[in-house]
Amino acid sequence: PDKTALEAKIVEGENTDTTGMTPESIQALENAIAAAEAVDSDPNATVADIQAAIDAIDDAINNLMLKQITPKDDSTIVVDRDTVYTYLVGLDVTANTAADVQTALKNDNTTIIITTADGTEIGDSDRVGTGFIVKCVNANDHSIVYEVATVVLYGDVNGDGLVDNVDRGLLKQDAYFDGTNIEAGTVYYYAADLDGDTVLDGFDVYYQNVIMTIPENYNQSLIIFK
Repeated sequence: PDKTALEAKIVEGENTDTTGMTPESIQALENAIAAAEAVDSDPNATVADIQAAIDAIDDAINNLMLKQITPKDDSTIVVDRDTVYTYLVGLDVTANTAADVQTALKNDNTTIIITTADGTEIGDSDRVGTGFIVKCVNANDHSIVYEVATVVLYGDVNGDGLVDNVDRGLLKQDAYFDGTNIEAGTVYYYAADLDGDTVLDGFDVYYQNVIMTIPENYNQSLIIFK
């Protein structure tokens, strides 16, 4: 039988970019390529053997899994890995459910799990807010965790996924009346310090009001807390 298609598929598999993929899925691709090479070398290989080897490489390529939380090219989400902890910013305050976040990521073949700060997994329709945790885990074994990022939703200082009057009240107390609602050095402080000057003041209250009234006028994708 003609093995031209098989040989072309082997080359495709070998040239597939596996950067950032999980070790397990890379190994599966390597195994499929090795098996295909054995078929290519087998003078007794049948047409069915050849097609099965081609299909196995295709399956392995299609099932490569990203081991990092990876936003789609058109997403506003940014994952910052340049600090001790990994943070995720860039959520749209008007579309920040768990389903919205998952849709904005490339991690189709791995599983994205989103929990509250205390570790409670949330549903697709639940809002994602400051302090929430986004995990990239193995699709078959959720105990294998590839990456964990903590969410910063600017303006959401109480971590409920909303930027509303409750948040404004908390920030105003701390900015104007020496309140102690928002602890310095926490992710909630990052969400409150909207001009990045490490001080909670009237400027932050102003920007929070912008987020509440014209959210598109505040860039949620900035890393301003470093």
